[in-house]
Parts: sequence; structure tokens; C-alpha cells
Amino acid sequence: MPADRRAPAALCEGLVRIYWSRSGEVHALKGVDAVVPAGRLTAITGPSGSGKSSLLRILAAQDRPTAGRAEVAGESLSGMSSRRLRAVRRRHIGY
Repeated sequence: MPADRRAPAALCEGLVRIYWSRSGEVHALKGVDAVVPAGRLTAITGPSGSGKSSLLRILAAQDRPTAGRAEVAGESLSGMSSRRLRAVRRRHIGY
């Protein structure tokens, strides 16, 4: 299938990640929408503290978003059990 017709390797819609600490809430991601095309090298850049690692951890199925939707290889990560997430990581993700 041509690269432009393949499903994205990963995508996210309205991704929010909030971390809580004694000093209050930290909003690492605020409504992030992104598409990572299959078969292409994609770089995620930005200043320190902009949420790059939080985004990568969610797309690598190592963390769960506070809100929003993440999908890898056409599979929604929302609501997956830990066991199923491990299987997705083994099959589709190199981090």
C-alpha cells in the first residue's frame, strides 16, 4: 500500500496529561493533536518542559493520558489492560 494510504503509525486527539504533586497540578500536555505517519521518520522537538517525554511515554504505551485518545498501529490504547498494553509494546513499539 502506498505510504500516503496507510494508517498512521500513531495518532492522538485532545491528549491531556496532568501530574499532581504537593505543590499542585502540572499540565504536561494540553489538548495535543498529532499524527505520526507510517514509514516516515518523525522528530518531536520543543523546549524543556514542553511535554515531549510525556507525549512519547503515552504513544509508547508506558503511561496513560488524563484525557484524550491515543492510537498505535490502528489500535486505541484507551481502556487496554496492562497485559494488552505489553503485547502492543512488544509488537509495535521500539523506544
